Amino acid sequence: MKPNYKRIFILVFCLVLLGATATIAIKSNKKKQYDTRYPDVVVKTLTNKTDGFTVNYPSLDIPKIDVILSSYAAGKLADHITKHPSKPNSQKISYEIKHFSEQTVSILFKEDNTTAFQLLTFDIPSQKMMTINDLFIKETDYLETLSNIANGEHIQTRGKQTDFNQFIVLGDTLLFYMQAEQNSSRKPKVMAIKKSLFNDSLVHTYKEKNVNKDQLLDKVPTRVISKLPDQMKVDPKSRVIALTFDDGPSVESTNIILESLKKFNAHATFFVLGSRVESHPEIVKKMTALGNEVGNHSWDHSQLTKLSPKKIAVQVNKTQQIIKDSSNYEPTLLRPPYGAFDHKVIASCKSMDIALWDIDPEDWKIRNKEKIIHKVMSKADDGKVILLHDIYRTSAEAAEEIIRLLSEQHYQLVTVSELKEVQKQRNHSVASS
Repeated sequence: MKPNYKRIFILVFCLVLLGATATIAIKSNKKKQYDTRYPDVVVKTLTNKTDGFTVNYPSLDIPKIDVILSSYAAGKLADHITKHPSKPNSQKISYEIKHFSEQTVSILFKEDNTTAFQLLTFDIPSQKMMTINDLFIKETDYLETLSNIANGEHIQTRGKQTDFNQFIVLGDTLLFYMQAEQNSSRKPKVMAIKKSLFNDSLVHTYKEKNVNKDQLLDKVPTRVISKLPDQMKVDPKSRVIALTFDDGPSVESTNIILESLKKFNAHATFFVLGSRVESHPEIVKKMTALGNEVGNHSWDHSQLTKLSPKKIAVQVNKTQQIIKDSSNYEPTLLRPPYGAFDHKVIASCKSMDIALWDIDPEDWKIRNKEKIIHKVMSKADDGKVILLHDIYRTSAEAAEEIIRLLSEQHYQLVTVSELKEVQKQRNHSVASS
């Protein structure tokens, strides 16, 4: 529900023309109504007489902000008219003032019977709508800090500024409203974070506690994040190696591997089958909670190159959805079964990257712990990707020993995405030297 204000103003102009020709009846309430919590705020209403759809919005008596709010409301009504020209609809978009201080005001808009929302925050002195760029000093690492906190809360983000554009500035706390996935039944999550975690990056204006106190009483969530999550720091100058596991999850074997990774503060990438995630969603949630990466390995291990584009899409998309439903995590990597891919597979995985491997001990075939360990360790080297399978007990027991040995040899056990990032940093360092 990100507003496009240029488009909104065009829509407002169109509404005026529509009203003039009497093709669609729209009315605004004439009798003044006041907000139940903030008595100085007037409630405005736009209604489409044709189907009864209404949009409520506040008038704050702050000229420039009121213009943006009325334009936003008109735009939402125009969107509805465009999408539902004749269908009866008695639903409405309502608002709630979540915070109103001397410094900022935050207003949450929500449509009936949906989980979608739009939180608009305005700086009152400048009368401008805020984005994350207004809240933090541009040259600082605030985005990385926010992404790390979100990951620690098991909230999947793309690490982009737009992920964090919906926020509220309280006295000593920042609230971030995280949008649920499209068409998700989940309610949005709210991250409450102490301002003190951003001492070096928060714009000084918004550090002030008194000017950010609500006119009434701030409603702060009971749980406020006051420290950064533990993160494994990857040193691009030290040796890195990526363990990957295919075909799971498995209740017994995957849990053995996860506990071993946790013990040595190591991470891995698990390329899961959608059909198995359906049976064991709690294990995928545990994977991400421990800082591991989850990749897509198709729904039932079909060779994708032998399928039609439509069937490939089903294999990939169905698996993506079950992973998101079980863990609120959206994979960015696809490992096609048997490593087989072509232009059809690439087109079907869209923005996902194909992830293969360097070392394959064929653990699925030999089923011998000692032989698996020997094959892996004899070829282990900096920057390599190791392929194992977490559905076999012998592979899980071998993985325990491999994790220990690699850690003792001072390898950093990283995810595939972390490995790629290290390789980028190394290439950049070479190019700039």
